Amino acid sequence: MVTQDRALERYSQQWFEHDYLPSYGVDPQHPSVAHLEPRHHAELVPAYRFRQLNRLLDVGAGAGLFLVNARAAGWQVEGVEIAEYGPVYARHHFGLDLVHGTIHDASFPNEHFDVVMLQDTIEHVTNPRELLQEANRMLRPGGAVILSTPNLDSLGRRLFGTAWALMNPLEHLHLFNRQAILRLFELTGFAPYRLETDAYVNPNFVHGEPTQRIRAIQCLLGQADRPQIEPLLYKLSLGDKINAIAVKQR
Repeated sequence: MVTQDRALERYSQQWFEHDYLPSYGVDPQHPSVAHLEPRHHAELVPAYRFRQLNRLLDVGAGAGLFLVNARAAGWQVEGVEIAEYGPVYARHHFGLDLVHGTIHDASFPNEHFDVVMLQDTIEHVTNPRELLQEANRMLRPGGAVILSTPNLDSLGRRLFGTAWALMNPLEHLHLFNRQAILRLFELTGFAPYRLETDAYVNPNFVHGEPTQRIRAIQCLLGQADRPQIEPLLYKLSLGDKINAIAVKQR
């Protein structure tokens, strides 16, 4: 079984500065997140419906890129990041005091937040149920968890099988489909508010050197008429990512 410590080994300072930050178009030495504002704004839009206390928590906050733009949008922000270098970087470059550790280590008060963000996070933790139970404790009644995670039932996973890049047991300790997310919400005191997948399949989400079969699939996906295929992916819940919102029951 892969442990949390084993999964964390790759998230070093070198990984943050040479992989993570450049993947967002951020210069590690002179960071700016202005170009990410439209993306972060779209991620924040669902949160405004639940804004009362004006407090937002990002779990798995990385180097704090999302929180910089959430703070600029007027939210009182907090973040939790289990990799050691993320909070160091966020404090030095953005003046953010992220908690280094798990959501349990943070020990925020009961009913403290309007929104808990779990963006591409739940698949990385050893016990997703405990994570959501703790998020529930920290949310005010009627507050929401906003979640995204890879979709085990995606077309990409069905076509690529074990070569699907998001099937990575050293990084993604759990993978979910829509039914599993609904069950997890039920077990942790949340009522589903929205549950859908995106409408995109990335033909490059494969491990290593593609086989001839996989190259043929990639070619077909690359040639697919996106305006025609994307509505089907959305309707049939076959996109790469699950996006969900669930509300703490009163």
